[in-house]
Parts: sequence; C-alpha cells; structure tokens
Amino acid sequence: MPHVLRDMLRHFNGAELFESGLPLLTIFGISGVSSLSALEWAPDWHIDKFTPPWRASGPDRKDDWAIGMTNYGGLILMDATGAISEWDTGEKRWLLRNVPLETWIEEIMREGETLMRDMG
Repeated sequence: MPHVLRDMLRHFNGAELFESGLPLLTIFGISGVSSLSALEWAPDWHIDKFTPPWRASGPDRKDDWAIGMTNYGGLILMDATGAISEWDTGEKRWLLRNVPLETWIEEIMREGETLMRDMG
C-alpha cells in the first residue's frame, strides 16, 4: 500500500465531498462492522472490498488501489507510487492517468469552487 494512502487512513476512514448539497466524490475507507443497513452503509464502497475486483478485471492492475468514486461513475485509483488515475466505469475508458496526488486534489477543489460559483 502506498505510504500516502496509509497516511490518509490514519487521519480518516472514508469521506464524502459535497458541492451545494450534492455528492461529488466519495473517498473510500477500510471496511468494518456497522450497525447501519447495507443500503445506508454501502458495504462494498471500501478500499478492501473494491480493490480486489478491480485488480481481477484486467492486466496491469495488481498495484492499483481503488480509493474513491465520483458522482458520475469515475473510479479513483492510486498506484504504488501514489499517482492518481480515473477510470470511467460507464464508458470503460481512462479519464485521467498518473497524476500526482497533490495535483489531483487541487483540481478537484478548483472544479468544486467553479461549480459553486456558477451555481450562484
């Protein structure tokens, strides 16, 4: 597991980023036991649940970690070096490849600010 992912999990175990009350991005955590129902908890949306099927679905994915999902179906992946890629689960194509984590975070925040400004 990339050190940056281990560091992230030391600070929080999953998160939801919203724009004007609408979910934009879910950052996966590590699964655990929950008292919530499966519909409220989304038990498959965790790093340890989502990563194995992703790795099994194609070649050259053995070092990828599924760390999040966008509201439009973009699967956020981190490789062994900590670089971020995004796979469009609907269109089955790459939207983003090998972007440094810091750059990806800055872009997500910039997109959110633009959307909030445009919504008025």
